[in-house]
Amino acid sequence: MQAAAVVVSAVVPGGDTLVKVAELIGELRGSKPMFEGLLKHLQEVEPRLRKVINSNAVREKEALRQYEKLVTDLHAVLERHLKRNSFSRFAGHWSLKDAVQQFKTQLELVKDLMDLDRELNIMNYFEQVRQFNHQASDAQAAAFASLQVLIESQPTEFAQLIKQEKVTVADLIDFKSHIKENGDAYSKEELEALLTALKDASNALGVKLPHISSWYMSVSEIVYDNGDPFATSEHQLRALYAGTIIPGSKVTVKTARASNNPTDIELFNKQAKMWYDLRHPHVLPLYGANHSGDPLLLVMGRAELGNFREYLATHRHRVWSLFLDAARGLAYLHKNKITHNNLKCNNLLVTAEGVGVVSDFLFAFVRTSSVMSVKPQAPSYHWKAPECFNPTNPNGRHESDVYALGMCLFEAFTGSAPYADVDEDKAIEMIKQGKLPAVPASVNMPTEAMELIQGMCRAQFTCRVKLDVVIRTLEVLAARERVLNGLMQCNCASSSCCACHRSIRQQSTTTRTLPHAYMTRSDTM
Repeated sequence: MQAAAVVVSAVVPGGDTLVKVAELIGELRGSKPMFEGLLKHLQEVEPRLRKVINSNAVREKEALRQYEKLVTDLHAVLERHLKRNSFSRFAGHWSLKDAVQQFKTQLELVKDLMDLDRELNIMNYFEQVRQFNHQASDAQAAAFASLQVLIESQPTEFAQLIKQEKVTVADLIDFKSHIKENGDAYSKEELEALLTALKDASNALGVKLPHISSWYMSVSEIVYDNGDPFATSEHQLRALYAGTIIPGSKVTVKTARASNNPTDIELFNKQAKMWYDLRHPHVLPLYGANHSGDPLLLVMGRAELGNFREYLATHRHRVWSLFLDAARGLAYLHKNKITHNNLKCNNLLVTAEGVGVVSDFLFAFVRTSSVMSVKPQAPSYHWKAPECFNPTNPNGRHESDVYALGMCLFEAFTGSAPYADVDEDKAIEMIKQGKLPAVPASVNMPTEAMELIQGMCRAQFTCRVKLDVVIRTLEVLAARERVLNGLMQCNCASSSCCACHRSIRQQSTTTRTLPHAYMTRSDTM
């Protein structure tokens, strides 16, 4: 399909990009039919979008936004695919197929918002799926045929082709991962050919490929929100990126610089497996990691509502519920013999559903390494227990996490880090002496919060309240919080703030007045 055949108004968000998409599709080979069908559907929707470009209706504005995002993401996927060599294109075939299916699902959302196709014709849908699967099979065959040219060449010619196509070790690791995950989709002869190609390519590069772990995720499975970030220079690399893993889960991608130290790589692999194996509703999941190139990648769940400190600034009425979530997540880590050692409100996050999750509990060696860390780390002494300053044994213990969680409570209620009013040396001295930070005069700290913090932050770790007792206490406080929240009114159409997680306001004078500590900051200004 030629770009000239695309008639798109530049006024429609994504219109200019759609023309570029058509041009990229024209450069495709075997996978072209898959994308041509998607392009046709995008063009069919565009005239209707053009009519509502100036509409203020919420649904139509959202449809325009979703359409623009779809076209932008599609352009990024195509651009990245066309830059790949034969090995990486072949390894990325399945994720490319999933991406097209995901784009079609997103287009259906746009149609729903525009009130198009009210009734889904199931038989037509089945036929479309059948045709698409046929196109995907043809695309796979074309990719295999392209790879076959490499496989059947002479060793010297093969090595030259590998060099010409700029095949890297990372490409071969992805290729090996593809064979491991999708080997059943090939005939015995095809599988043998793929393994031969992998072996010959490894020999041509003079490398021995590592074992593919269960947590390994190919870079082809990640679609970044703002295009490929790693086309930028080293100085522009950020610590965190937002993206989506095919087929559609929103993620945060954390980066670390690659290290030539075998110990660092061994630690990365070990801790990636530890985190990947964890499954708990109050622990941020690790969906996968990639150690095949620079930067190293950790693909985590996305906590869309921010960290505790940000969220509780306008949702103070949920403080006990969220800290109960955090305590339960921490208990799960302890059950799995993991000490967090870096608890602060920045590392306690809130998902889109308003659930609290614990994050950033491993990879301390990355945070503290000037070679591997992308972003300089802020000091964390404010939350550390006295025993963590013992020069002979500074490693934290489970009780140290209880102390840090108590300091997180202090941070949540005061809105500032513990000991923020004194310098570092003075703060550390106070911590060693067991002196708690002063509560700012402007803060009305609830008695139960102060008492709980005091119990969790005793100087001697043997005297601190145990985590199971903290959880039981938080359960009582969270239950009372839910009752109090039932006497307050949302700022939205929902009858309960627990449904929308937005700020709430105090009801009229006919409703019982609530304690000051349970109002949002906007209520108390």
